Amino acid sequence: MDRAAAELVTRADVVATIERLKLELRASEEPFVWATIEVGNVPDIPDEIQSAWIFALRAERWSGAHYHPNSVQNMAVIEGRGRSRIGGTIGEMVAFGDDSTGERWFVIEPGVPHEFFPVEGDMIVMSFHTVSAQELLEVSASDGLIRHYA
Repeated sequence: MDRAAAELVTRADVVATIERLKLELRASEEPFVWATIEVGNVPDIPDEIQSAWIFALRAERWSGAHYHPNSVQNMAVIEGRGRSRIGGTIGEMVAFGDDSTGERWFVIEPGVPHEFFPVEGDMIVMSFHTVSAQELLEVSASDGLIRHYA
């Protein structure tokens, strides 16, 4: 997954998507904004990965606890740093390629509640799921509301 993520963050379309999401986040009151990215032609993506996403998360605001009942999520921070709360455990998050201590990859099993808190600025994350964008379900841990992203 390291090589796949490193390849994706250098692609012109992904760089442009990240810049667009940063602008969208500034214009929004939401805790995060997102876009899907094409993974079909990226080497080193495991066969089980069916969709990929870029999220821009607002600084100093929890993203909102949720879980995915139908997907394993693999996630890495691309820009920024923050805290994670995964299954009730809080951890430090550092950017992919950062040499400081902290987790770089998070593998979140189906049904495990998780949320993220960017510190010292907004945070950009790349998220890979084992279902297609059309199939991905997000369930709010607080009220059970279901979101379909695509």
